[in-house]
Amino acid sequence: MGANNVYWHVRFEPDPRGRGQQLMVCYKSDTDPAPDASGPTRLWRTVDSNGAKSEQSLIGIQYNGIPKAEMPLIVSASDHWLWAGTGVRDGDAIPKIVGGEADGWDSGAPKPASVNHTLLSASHFMALGGPNWPRVQHTSLYETAGGALVFAAGTFNWTLALSHPAYADARINRATANLFNRLRQRPTAA
Repeated sequence: MGANNVYWHVRFEPDPRGRGQQLMVCYKSDTDPAPDASGPTRLWRTVDSNGAKSEQSLIGIQYNGIPKAEMPLIVSASDHWLWAGTGVRDGDAIPKIVGGEADGWDSGAPKPASVNHTLLSASHFMALGGPNWPRVQHTSLYETAGGALVFAAGTFNWTLALSHPAYADARINRATANLFNRLRQRPTAA
């Protein structure tokens, strides 16, 4: 229900104060001085040399920027069950939903192992910092061969649209209800 998920590969170490808790360790700007068997802490998309462990291979899309301004979510695949009952059509704009951070499909990154994968939005935005070129936010949903559904909103503002007075949108509420209803109907493993 957010964005920029599974971005950093981290590890857990014993608490140096001996409180029995685990300490999450991540070296973002410094070289990891003591990598363990899982490798150094760094971006998931750089854990192995071929990028097979990118966040996109897990959640269907991956972090691609911080929008300079809140932008509308532009609906795609409006005939998908997620959008049922929302009244949306391809190209419809849902105001201010792309904000905070955004994820998108990277054609050069590993794809998720899926039976079917649908990109449910395609929203252009300009990002803070980095190259000054437009990026595209995507909302993603895919089904694995085992029947699991993996949903990624691809934006921080999806959850704001559920109840925050400045962002609330009945279409996002209905789409989220559709998702939860579908998940509730899925058989569970014994």
